[in-house]
Amino acid sequence: MMKQITIEEAAGKPLKQFVGFTTYRAALVFTDDTFCLLKIDSGYDPGDEWITTDAEDLHPYEFYDAVRAGIMSEEEADAIRGKEDAERKLVQERRQRKLYAKLKAKFEK
Repeated sequence: MMKQITIEEAAGKPLKQFVGFTTYRAALVFTDDTFCLLKIDSGYDPGDEWITTDAEDLHPYEFYDAVRAGIMSEEEADAIRGKEDAERKLVQERRQRKLYAKLKAKFEK
């Protein structure tokens, strides 16, 4: 995966491409395999939009756009999704075990 940098670190770097995401974000991709995420904030009226730098990481729902931009490979996206799915299942299992213990104590006296 390419290295994410801040807009300050991007000063003077040659731009390879600008990629609009399906969310309200975009990425500047540079020739040295780095990228900077931008956030597009909308105002109250059409034309009041402004762009700010976004220090957040890529969200799983943006992986399609990141793969399309060359920021990450499909294999990297799949690995991250798999890890997050495993973590989510572990949290769910802990929650269910806690509920089971609570219900067991209540109904099996």
